[in-house]
Parts: sequence; C-alpha cells; structure tokens
Amino acid sequence: MGNEDAAMDPDVRPPEGCRHVLQLYGSEQALVERVGSYLADEMNEGRHAVVIATPLHSAAFAREWQRRGIAAGDRSGPFTFMDADATLTKILVNGYPDERAFDESVGACIRGVAARSDVAGVSAYGEMAGALWKAKQFPSALRLEQVWNNLLKSVPVRLFCSYPIDVFGPDFDPELLAAVLSAHHDLMPFDSTQELSVAVVPEYADEILKRSREYYASAS
Repeated sequence: MGNEDAAMDPDVRPPEGCRHVLQLYGSEQALVERVGSYLADEMNEGRHAVVIATPLHSAAFAREWQRRGIAAGDRSGPFTFMDADATLTKILVNGYPDERAFDESVGACIRGVAARSDVAGVSAYGEMAGALWKAKQFPSALRLEQVWNNLLKSVPVRLFCSYPIDVFGPDFDPELLAAVLSAHHDLMPFDSTQELSVAVVPEYADEILKRSREYYASAS
C-alpha cells in the first residue's frame, strides 16, 4: 500500500481506552484559552503535557498557564514542547506522514514520558494535522490522525487536536468531514454557534453541532 492509499484508509477510528478529542477554532485567542485551560487542568491532575505546536502558540500557552498558577518558565515543569513545523518536516515522506518516522519522534517522546514514575499520565496536544488541513493536504491530515490512533493503541494518552475552523468551507468534501470526525472520540465546544454557521456550510454545521451537543451531554 502506498502513502496515498494509506492516507485514504477509511478506518481512522480512535481505539477504545483512550481519549482523542477535536477542537475547531476561529480565533487565536479562543485557541489559547481553550487549550491553555484544558492542559492546565490536566497538569493539575498530575499529568504531563506534551505540546506539539508552533513556537508562537507554545509561548502563548505558557503565558496562560502562568496566569493559572503553573510555573511555565521552569523547564523541569510538567510539560514538554515540540515544534509542530519541525516535527512535520521529520515525519513527512513524499508529503505523507510516515509511521516509523512518527514513532521515532513523537512516539518515543510520549513513551518516555509515560514510563516516568513521577507522572500520573500523558496528555498530548497536537496541531500538525490542523496545519496539514489548512494547507489543503487533506489525505495527509487524515493519515496523521490514523498514525496517532495507532500510537494510542499501545500508550494510554489523552490527545487533543485542533483545526482552524475556516478550513471547513463550501469546497469541503462531506466524506472528509465524516473522516475527520470519526478519527476522534469527541468534539470540544467551539467559539460560538454564530461563528460556526458563518464558517461552515449548513449541512456540515448541523453535524458538528450534533457532535458538540453529544460532548456536552457526556460531560454533564
């Protein structure tokens, strides 16, 4: 099977026994607040955060954690940063995520953290798939979700992914929408229903709203 065939494999479903959630966002501030808050809560539970993001986002998350009382300036803190763009460069082969390269980079980092006796678990945040999606590399983004889910079969990680909401526009393929939703367990609350309705054509917005309501119901 070639890279493109693997990327389009319809079975991208997340495994049981872990948590893989999706965040759609329309503004940078909303992303920082949502991710910063989520990971702060995870770290307060004794979990270690592995953050695969752009340096700009990583710095913003660190400021949000400091605001919430977590000493983000201490390199021995309960978090590890990886540069999303640099990591993508390492794991892409002919434009598609290579599972071995991913495992040697991201997988090795996460397994190393998970093996530590001083952490209660690993909570990862990634925006590499969102970057691929924004660049309209849809098969590569779905392949990366599949590779992540394969890792989750062997390491009990809570994974949080983010996608810029404006990529879900009128030229978006409904089958790709179904695939990206099915690669995650839950859809996290987004900026606002109004923003969603502007950014997404109606039939897609209905499905996303349905998934978000299901998340609220399960969390209540």
